[in-house]
Amino acid sequence: MRPETVCLETVITRLDKLEQHSRCVKRIGALLFILASSLLLVGALSSPPRIVGAEHFVLRDPGGKVRARLSTVGDSTVLSFQDHNGLIRSSLTVGDDGFPGLVFHDRHGEVRVFLGVVDGEPLLMLRDRQGKQRAMVKLRKEDGAPLLFVTDADGKTLWHAP
Repeated sequence: MRPETVCLETVITRLDKLEQHSRCVKRIGALLFILASSLLLVGALSSPPRIVGAEHFVLRDPGGKVRARLSTVGDSTVLSFQDHNGLIRSSLTVGDDGFPGLVFHDRHGEVRVFLGVVDGEPLLMLRDRQGKQRAMVKLRKEDGAPLLFVTDADGKTLWHAP
């Protein structure tokens, strides 16, 4: 054999080995890329839900006035809505006893309507402008029969059923 042929065969052998090595490196790189992408995708999909926690939340209008609040008062939870003057006009409450209530206030802040559950029974109360109870509808605890009371300004019963 001539020296040029030996040299050419050596170069071809080395070139084959280099191409094999290059293919192997490319395959490993592709596998690592796929693995890293999979881990990132799984991590993004399994991220914990975003939870914001606080003791008090306030909703303000564009002018900066407080229009709603979500907070706790003692052991009760209260969501209240305020008018543009800052007066509470309605509120949804879950009391410390666990019973819910929905309250509507007039433009002077007086409670006018209460709808809720008291001692496990539904109740609707209507109050006059002075805050005196004037009508009430509820269900009797013993048998679930409806009760209706209407009173005068002094609290005397005008009519009831049954």
